[in-house]
Amino acid sequence: MRIIDAQSGERDVLVQEIERKTRMSEETEKELRQKIDQLQLQIRKVDEQIVRQPAATPKDCACLKGMHIVPRKRPTGLGSSRGQDK
Repeated sequence: MRIIDAQSGERDVLVQEIERKTRMSEETEKELRQKIDQLQLQIRKVDEQIVRQPAATPKDCACLKGMHIVPRKRPTGLGSSRGQDK
């Protein structure tokens, strides 16, 4: 009877540990998704600012050496590693 009780107690501890780690993983995933959303919003805002600016000419800025600033294209479908787009 003592062995069964000890194994049952050990099992309960392991179940609680798994549940705790699962909760931590879910919380971390939620935080990372929020950070990704925030970064994507910041990227959109910067892209909008770039689009609103007139193209620079060489006489506007000598450091451009004849190149014009154009907004970069963002890849589409930035989903999770499971291939799901959000």
